[in-house]
Amino acid sequence: MSADKTEFANATRDALAALHDTARLQTNPLLGWLGLASAADLREALQAIIEALRPDLELPDESPAWLTYQILVCRYLQGRSRFVICDDLALGQATYYRYHRQGLDAVADVLWRRYQQQRSGAVAVDATPEDSRSRAFSLAMRSRPEPVPLAALLGGAVELLTPLLAQRRVKVAVDIGPNLPAVYGDPAIIRQILLSALTAAVEHAAPDGLRVSLRAGEGHVVLQISGLAPSADPPIDVANGLRDSGSLLEAYGGAITLHDAGTPAARVEITLPSSQPATILIIDDDGDTIQLYSRYLQGHRYAIKVAQSADEARRLLGTRPQVVLLDILMAKEDGWDVLRYAQASQATADIPIIICSVLSQPQLALALGATAVLKKPITEHDLLAAIERAVTPADSAG
Repeated sequence: MSADKTEFANATRDALAALHDTARLQTNPLLGWLGLASAADLREALQAIIEALRPDLELPDESPAWLTYQILVCRYLQGRSRFVICDDLALGQATYYRYHRQGLDAVADVLWRRYQQQRSGAVAVDATPEDSRSRAFSLAMRSRPEPVPLAALLGGAVELLTPLLAQRRVKVAVDIGPNLPAVYGDPAIIRQILLSALTAAVEHAAPDGLRVSLRAGEGHVVLQISGLAPSADPPIDVANGLRDSGSLLEAYGGAITLHDAGTPAARVEITLPSSQPATILIIDDDGDTIQLYSRYLQGHRYAIKVAQSADEARRLLGTRPQVVLLDILMAKEDGWDVLRYAQASQATADIPIIICSVLSQPQLALALGATAVLKKPITEHDLLAAIERAVTPADSAG
């Protein structure tokens, strides 16, 4: 079904308003018009367009381009209300509405041009390598890391490939080393990494078959695939399986490398870190703020726990998170009570606590034992930088 420009603009506004509501986004007609597969794909497209509208740094902060961009970021990427935005940017309501409208029109225009290009055939239907890479990386970023027994996952992947191995008449010998640590990631995604790499290797296997070994390294696990034909056409280093696996691995701090390509010693090596991700405890009774921080932390290998009351906070502090993000203004018991509780116990006194609040009493917070103080609204850059400082030992900088 085709759309006219007015329908397209209305659908764009609806999609932005429901940017973080997957159920609503999944029913938006933009998915069909743009040929997108899921709500996540549409969300990523809208977020990318907003970021692409970022003006030149040489323009003054009060320029129309910067105000339009800042309103889009605050309203849709950070989920802030127009009242808070007007207060933060010192804008009147009329000025806000004018630049907000300009921002909506700009996003709709970008999508409309994309839609017109697709209809005219100017854009190929098949995804480009960069499209595939972005989709794969985004998929891994949206997952939550957990311990994964790689040896069992490898055995299951090889078993799943049995019909393909029989068709290609390829044998696979698996050698699993001792004392393998768990790796951290989404089990389904890591299995897909293994399947993609193994499938690519099957297509380029030497007559003697493939050899797959799994060994523990220092802080990581190494999976090696050897037994590749020295004169593969096309060469395995351009195979989609390796490219897609590499994109997924990046999100987990891993890598995939082809060694000695085109020789009898050719082999593929996959490394995955075996270190546990740092746990971040968010203590805040506002659901929108929790959702915002969670979006900031996606893709940075942090495990997230949430407490929306002082009672929940005290219980979860006992699990020893690496960093706490603590709001001050909460119902019944506020953040000061939680901060004093944490500092009073020897078991929790050394946990870094970052105060995230609209209140401006940094001296008091630091005197009570807080590690850092961030005043809301908090940008993604400032939050990640404060967490990085908190989780990095003081003596590691030098």
